Amino acid sequence: MRVVHEASALADALALTREEARRAFGNPEVYIEKFLTHPRHVEIQVLADRYGHAVWLGSRDCSLQRRHLSLIHISEPTRPRLISYAVFCLKKKKKHHIS
Repeated sequence: MRVVHEASALADALALTREEARRAFGNPEVYIEKFLTHPRHVEIQVLADRYGHAVWLGSRDCSLQRRHLSLIHISEPTRPRLISYAVFCLKKKKKHHIS
């Protein structure tokens, strides 16, 4: 795994990473994604019914984790765009439960 901060260093870093993957796994394919310096794990709770209604119940920051388990859940201020999108997605999927 490598973090590349400059576009000019990407080709060399990719070549090194592909070679490491080939040696370690017999396959040079790698996955590239944007590096986030301070990511947050935010959960949005939404309740939906079979009639297309959905409401936001709350949100929490679950960023403090150990072994993929949240250690602390902190309620946080409303994030309107994130909440609207969560409600929209649940309505689109026609889910009838709490997500």
